Amino acid sequence: MTTLKIGRAGTLSEANLQQVDIKGGTIRATGNLHLADGSDLTYAAEQFAAYVDSPDETFVPVIWGTGCPPGFDGFYRVQDVALGSTQADVWSLDLTMQRVQGFAAPLFEAIVLGGKRAGVGTGVTAQAWQGLPATVMGYENGVITPTVETVATADGNLSLFTDTANELFDARVEFYLPPASWYVGAATLTVGGNLIVGRQCQNDPDGWLISNGIIRLSGVANSGAIKLEHWSGAAWVSNGNYSFGQYGGGAQPLLTDPPLAITVLRNGPECVTIRLAYDAQSVVTNARFAVNVDVSLRRGANCAEVYLSTRGAYRWLLRTPIVYARKVEATGVSADSSTGAAATWGNTGRGEPGDPLFGALAAAGTAMVVGIGHVFGTVDVAAVTKFGGRYAAAQSERVLAVAR
Repeated sequence: MTTLKIGRAGTLSEANLQQVDIKGGTIRATGNLHLADGSDLTYAAEQFAAYVDSPDETFVPVIWGTGCPPGFDGFYRVQDVALGSTQADVWSLDLTMQRVQGFAAPLFEAIVLGGKRAGVGTGVTAQAWQGLPATVMGYENGVITPTVETVATADGNLSLFTDTANELFDARVEFYLPPASWYVGAATLTVGGNLIVGRQCQNDPDGWLISNGIIRLSGVANSGAIKLEHWSGAAWVSNGNYSFGQYGGGAQPLLTDPPLAITVLRNGPECVTIRLAYDAQSVVTNARFAVNVDVSLRRGANCAEVYLSTRGAYRWLLRTPIVYARKVEATGVSADSSTGAAATWGNTGRGEPGDPLFGALAAAGTAMVVGIGHVFGTVDVAAVTKFGGRYAAAQSERVLAVAR
């Protein structure tokens, strides 16, 4: 008997295998799931099944236990899963996987798209970047020799790649990664205390948490707020709660009721995006329209991207736990946390530790983009400028396993 660990789910995705059949690149494994730690087997079964049709994790790292041929650890596509409950603490498992070509160490290709975010201050230069586990090998896009910065996360170290000429924008970057480190610093989503694989989750819009080991954001129970924390190197440290509200005079009403629903828009190691749907009635009397807040967090980022969209000619703000003074200009206008009044940032200001940089918070119309994040270390103009430049780089990324 051997064991099998699939994907990001840790002990929940360990199977006791009784038979392994190999036909070409297709492997069929049968056995059972027996979770001695008391974990929920139904949840474990859902994780296995989610890998079959997940659009965000089309291949996953697989770690084989003793008794398997050497060199079988690698990357696989999960083609089919059959699960059945046999008794209270055991599920039968019939699993079919297809090996990725060069499965022990395939060539990966990351497609990094992007440019300067709309509405960012004219004095800010967007900086393209990519974060990968520090065990990455052969990083190359054919044009540049990038600058590499080591970033510590709760899961291990990352290598953060940048370059002065922004050749990473619209680039196809190639690299190699060992399967055991694939999820170091990965973007992860937890709902109701369960790590989510794929895009199906319970509707618990208070009980969500997104993390990449550098920062994490979560819902605040019985409110519409979002909590921000950063990894200090030894523990998670709170940066306070952030709330959305209507911008204007008077009491600055906030979205104080919990969201009605949570929807997973993307859930891969490169990026997690969720949508929180609020009812606008807590800020607009007798309203019955939704305020949608999309929260995205990429691997290697110390800033989450938050996009608010709704109907009507309303103006919106982000109420923060920080009172703003002078800031390096990154995105134009912010709202003072204590008064709600607009405050324009200067180009020569000095930030405070933990200060986030924001998008057009007071924009009239139906949408705004904000960044919620943490500036590390001794914060000076250079550090805050770097932070703003990375937020200004509106990027997307998709990783493929390729053969050459």
